[in-house]
Amino acid sequence: MRLIFFILTAFLLSSILLNAKEITLQGIIIDSQNGAPVPGATIRMADGSRGTYSNSRGEYRLRVEENTNLLIRSLGYESTNITAKSGNDNIDVKLKPSSVLLSGVKVVGDITVEEIIKRTIARKEENLEKIKTFSGLLYSKLSVEMDGSAFTSAESDGNSMTLGASIGEKAPEKFKMFVLETFARNFRDKEKEVSHTSILQRRQTKNIEPQDNMLAIGEFINFYDDEFNFLQVKLGSPVGEDALDNYDFELRGRTTLDDRYVYIIDIQPSSSLFPGFQGTIKIVEESYDLVEVDVSPAENTEIPFFEGLHINEKFEEFSRGIWFPSFLNVSAKLGVDVIKGLMDIKADINSTSIYSEVEINKALPDSIYKEDIPWIAVTETADSMKIDFWEKNSLREITPREMEMYQQVDSLVAKDSSDKEGNKSVSFDWMPDLDFNRSASVVLGLKGSLDFWKVDNNMVASFSFGQQEFIGYFDSKIYLPYTRLGGRIYSDYYTNRGFGRDRELDDIAAAALLHYDVFDYHKHDGFGLYLDTYRYWGFDLFGSVDFSRQYSMNKTTNKSLFSSKKWRDNPEITEGSFRDAHAKLSYEFGDASGFLGDFAFSADIEAHYGESEENALTYRYARGKLNIFMPLIPTGYNPISLDITALGGKGSDNLPLQQQFAMPTWEMFRETKDNFLSAPFGVFGGSEFFSFHGELDLTDIWWRAIGLPKFNGRGINLLLRASAGKYFGGDIVYKDYYLPINGKYVSTNGEFYSEIGFSLSRIPIYISNVAYLRFDAGWGIGPIGSGNFGSTVSVSLPF
Repeated sequence: MRLIFFILTAFLLSSILLNAKEITLQGIIIDSQNGAPVPGATIRMADGSRGTYSNSRGEYRLRVEENTNLLIRSLGYESTNITAKSGNDNIDVKLKPSSVLLSGVKVVGDITVEEIIKRTIARKEENLEKIKTFSGLLYSKLSVEMDGSAFTSAESDGNSMTLGASIGEKAPEKFKMFVLETFARNFRDKEKEVSHTSILQRRQTKNIEPQDNMLAIGEFINFYDDEFNFLQVKLGSPVGEDALDNYDFELRGRTTLDDRYVYIIDIQPSSSLFPGFQGTIKIVEESYDLVEVDVSPAENTEIPFFEGLHINEKFEEFSRGIWFPSFLNVSAKLGVDVIKGLMDIKADINSTSIYSEVEINKALPDSIYKEDIPWIAVTETADSMKIDFWEKNSLREITPREMEMYQQVDSLVAKDSSDKEGNKSVSFDWMPDLDFNRSASVVLGLKGSLDFWKVDNNMVASFSFGQQEFIGYFDSKIYLPYTRLGGRIYSDYYTNRGFGRDRELDDIAAAALLHYDVFDYHKHDGFGLYLDTYRYWGFDLFGSVDFSRQYSMNKTTNKSLFSSKKWRDNPEITEGSFRDAHAKLSYEFGDASGFLGDFAFSADIEAHYGESEENALTYRYARGKLNIFMPLIPTGYNPISLDITALGGKGSDNLPLQQQFAMPTWEMFRETKDNFLSAPFGVFGGSEFFSFHGELDLTDIWWRAIGLPKFNGRGINLLLRASAGKYFGGDIVYKDYYLPINGKYVSTNGEFYSEIGFSLSRIPIYISNVAYLRFDAGWGIGPIGSGNFGSTVSVSLPF
């Protein structure tokens, strides 16, 4: 069992040239009066080009040239200077508290805290508009320490780290901690919408392959943005456009930054119904620039899987009047309970990013404007195993626990990084193949995959106890840029409304356990070729050609595990030898699943042409689908929204039964927003159809508003749904639609089959914070659907 989920976006960047005159300066910054460490103090070269920050224990380290003058400063302290000297590379710094630290003061000019925020919002818009181009060196470190009852591995796709867990296995010691460090250089051109990141040096514990250390996104959280999205929880910035509507502000006092005063402002969400931050922001007086943000999610804010999330961000004035985030630390505790006590994953996460060598509004290299350049790249020397480089240049010390892990699994020790893409690796996996339906009865066998270079091979060999024959297939595909090309040979069972065996484990479980089998089946013997493109500018293209002999299948059993009630017969198809060509073009704008809660649009169109060799029969069809997701009212979590889907298809009058459009009915254990819950199985269909489906998601805000008990900070979502569809093309029309005649689908005779219903999702099961339940119910209405009812229970996610 494998669980893949997003943990946390991290931030990585570029390399420092070494020369003989450079030294690694390190030490501790403390309060001169009480000796307490000063965390978050800035240590930066006088010209502002290179610098770092002290950690929570006041410790710092920075690689600089000998005789470099450095400025050390921190809010509430008087700034001081030190000089890097050879032979004296360990310098502790004592900062004197500022003589001005006012609490509860009456601000100059009687300005209100609301007016301070208004001016900061206006200032931040000016600040953002001034930044046309940006380049900077970013050091990043991410550490994840694991615990729990699951064996865990990690990898990265360039945007996030993903963890895979196996049930019933304890993680070996070498998988208890993952540490990644990088230097990379980031370039962004705001006007031309160009962004590029180049990783120049990276290292990681050996439990992560070098090619998987790609956690660089080019920019990190910026509280000058209006909002942030954490696992579909949208939190508004305390200086965002709607900050005065979303937050209550209280002026706690003033402190100093060099010769400037800084306002200290506490923030809290103005309503417990909506998610938000709580904590402190600091704003420079007179210029109203944001200097520091130190916040956590508010008490009534629930972010799935995360507890104790804390964000600390600092800003620097890299160019006159232009402030930019220069430091970010994110820490959190992760808790994923797939099944409490049986499979759970715990993790302590800490990510630190520090910008230096920042240049704003200066010319960027011509190379980043090339059309074929990837948004993130790794230099040839990034995995050069320069241990001394990291000992001298790492901006964060290695903790004793991290050192222990590096000594056990250090990627810099005897690590061959020549195979950066992993394209010489060979892997083989296999697992049991299990199926059950009323035509094949029990099917048992093995599935295997053999992958090497850029070629994936998948195979299945099984035996049908109902049909008393062996079945299976062999599929091989090669991965090319934006494309996969494949070929297949098969003698296998297909569903009538699918182009291959497309039933999932929950369909098999519904048939075996609950005696529900919503599909019809036939057999294919043959071979085919296909092409599948990856998402490019929102478009996907799939094309295939197949040459096959197709057979009807009889029903071979009425039994499931707990019932012998008679199943409906499996219809006879149009048999023969066929040549089929199929193409599908899809387009998606935004996230059509609604996961991100933004407007989304998706469309696809299919075209099919086929020939039967026996009787020179030719047939064709076209099918299309349009989906629009419209957020209506933001709630901070998923918005109150309307999801509308329209589908239609038309085929030739002689379209074989196995290619006709069957009405999709409810499926056990699965969310079915485009299906008819109340319609009978395998009855309505034909060579032409159109249908409409709408879903109004009222979210769980109604639950929280009336104060009902919450689970993990949230309530139960309520959705209202409606569907209508017409099916044409058969010579059988609606009379007694419960009994299809001679295996033919039944036309709705020009009438709509209509239904209305509701859904409840995020129903807690209390033994998991990953899996929730969803209940769907639908009532048929109108001349055909009246009196029918259907319902289903499925699994929903916590988002």
